[in-house]
Amino acid sequence: KYWQIRCDCPGRDIPVADQLSARLNCPVYLLNDVRAATLGELTFGAGRGVKTMAFFSLGTGVGGGLVIDGRLRLGPHGGAGELGHQTIVDDGPLCGCGNRGCLEALVSGPALVGEAIRLILAGQCPQLFVQIEGDLRRVSPREICAAARAGDSGALSVIRRAGGYLGVGVANVVTMIHPQLVVIGGGVSALDDLLLEPVRRIIRERVRMFPPDDVRVERSALDDRAGLLGAVALAVRGGMG
Repeated sequence: KYWQIRCDCPGRDIPVADQLSARLNCPVYLLNDVRAATLGELTFGAGRGVKTMAFFSLGTGVGGGLVIDGRLRLGPHGGAGELGHQTIVDDGPLCGCGNRGCLEALVSGPALVGEAIRLILAGQCPQLFVQIEGDLRRVSPREICAAARAGDSGALSVIRRAGGYLGVGVANVVTMIHPQLVVIGGGVSALDDLLLEPVRRIIRERVRMFPPDDVRVERSALDDRAGLLGAVALAVRGGMG
């Protein structure tokens, strides 16, 4: 059954959960989508039994979540864990958040597609050009991956470039919290080993304060079910309190 409910007082600091709970006559809990995916991965996926974990979701943007001492860390306003908005290139491309050079602006799906289109127009992705039959609207991370695996050096360079930037971002987080596990989820994670191997290599190269050999980097075990299962975990727990 679908519900159409108007919440009072549009703007910030709205008690949406309380309003919905009163109207639906049941408990309502709210959580950011990627933080929910992090909770799902922690409870039902690769993070089961893990005390410290970082989750990166790569899709139309780059979201994240942090688990420390077995608890999802949200901060005072629920905004902690925005791993995609750490600055990687100080004068890099403009990000949707208004900053420049964020991880999101460099490794999200649109960032990969934009770089691939640039190389196609420069004649440097012949296999990818054939795959999409010259229709630039068909460029996607999946097509880029297929072209790279078929030997297209331009497509492979797009993935390696993204993997390099992602590796720097992950290495930063590893240095800060020394997680047992880093999980890469979202649609772009379908690049799998082409993306994860550069990340693992860069962690080994850049994390110098302690041996990072015990830090596992894995693709999400839940894929697009992570957020849904995180919502289930949130309901079972009775919220994050």
